[in-house]
Amino acid sequence: MEESIRAESSALFRARAVTARIAAAATRVGRDPCEVRLLAATKNRTVQEIQEVVATGAVWGLGENRVQEACLKIDLLGEMPFPGIGWHMIGRLQTNKVGLLAGKVQMIHSVDRLRLVEAIARSCPDIPVLIQVSLAGEQEKGGVLPAEVELLCRTALERGLAVRGFMTMPPKGGEKIARPVFRELRELRDRCAAALGVALPELSMGMSRDMECAVEEGSTIVRVGKDLFAPSSEDLQITG
Repeated sequence: MEESIRAESSALFRARAVTARIAAAATRVGRDPCEVRLLAATKNRTVQEIQEVVATGAVWGLGENRVQEACLKIDLLGEMPFPGIGWHMIGRLQTNKVGLLAGKVQMIHSVDRLRLVEAIARSCPDIPVLIQVSLAGEQEKGGVLPAEVELLCRTALERGLAVRGFMTMPPKGGEKIARPVFRELRELRDRCAAALGVALPELSMGMSRDMECAVEEGSTIVRVGKDLFAPSSEDLQITG
């Protein structure tokens, strides 16, 4: 019992620290902190850890990288019992697994190719999507190239998908590397929205290491894992 209380208190402390960082960054550039939503990145996290983070009341949604892991956790947790907390697919998505997400996720953040657009249009067209953009040329992370974004976005809209905005992941290297990537995504979003005549309100960008500059550059969704959860064995290996 005492261990459970300590875990919940620790989760609340971390959640408050993250939300304070988001609020401070938003305030610095004259934004309302409420414009930025916190998505807990739950890769490799247990059901208990997720429940503790959700119970803090700080998170807007939960993001998974792998389809099988997402489906398992969604089935186990259901509404946890915290209604209104939606699940998001934030990792690379294979076309043959799209159907497994139907009725389970609130948004797909990683749409980056025509075949994936077609698969979503066939299997789960009601799920809002974000176009993932590769601004640093890191092919292993996925993402459509900037020169091809408008065409992919236009095609997705023509197929009936609810395109809500863009997502990106900058290379490691700190704020000096991340900030121009975030700024470029915002500017690219603005150009595409004007060219297509549609609203693209969402920018999913920023993680534990760079959430402040992402918010300062216009992020509406930050995907935070490490700074929300207690260190895992994987985290300790990386930082130790």
